[in-house]
Amino acid sequence: MSLILRVITCMAVLILLCGDVETNPGPPKQDGTRNKSQYKRAAGTQDLGDQNGERPTPRRTIQEGVATRQRTLSSYATCTPQQSPGSSTQTNNDNLQQNHRQQDQSKSNNESDMFAFLRNMKIDIGNQNERLINNIEGINSKIDQLFTSVNNLKHDNERLRQDNEHLREEMHFMKQKLDRIENQSRRNNLRFNGINGSL
Repeated sequence: MSLILRVITCMAVLILLCGDVETNPGPPKQDGTRNKSQYKRAAGTQDLGDQNGERPTPRRTIQEGVATRQRTLSSYATCTPQQSPGSSTQTNNDNLQQNHRQQDQSKSNNESDMFAFLRNMKIDIGNQNERLINNIEGINSKIDQLFTSVNNLKHDNERLRQDNEHLREEMHFMKQKLDRIENQSRRNNLRFNGINGSL
């Protein structure tokens, strides 16, 4: 956005400069025309004097020259002073320098704003990284606790499995012993024919 503004400002300054050059009137031309008309008028009066047979005296010629110079000086004094090209160029240079100063100031302001934005972004990223590191450390500690619990459960499960295996062996042994005792008790049984077994 600032680049577009700078380009528009430069174009406006260039257009203003071109306009000042085109509308520069240059040196005044009224004095030259007046001098020419005065010279023509003086020459006409001299010709009339020659035609009438009157030859101008040197004193009269000097008086006419003094009057011509006085009229020329009065015309220079009464003419409105116009701005010279040098002053307009100086004004344009001052405007350009002022525009350059404004552009440099805006550029420095933009750079300071950008640096401040980058510093704030760096601080935010650092805070986010610190929070992420803390969260990851908490997750790692919880995972370690889970591993410890699983290992404890694994040992407990192994102990229970061994106990169950031992109980199964004991039950099998007791079953065999019970069967053997029952078999031994049947060996001593006596059977009497003709007598009811309920007696």
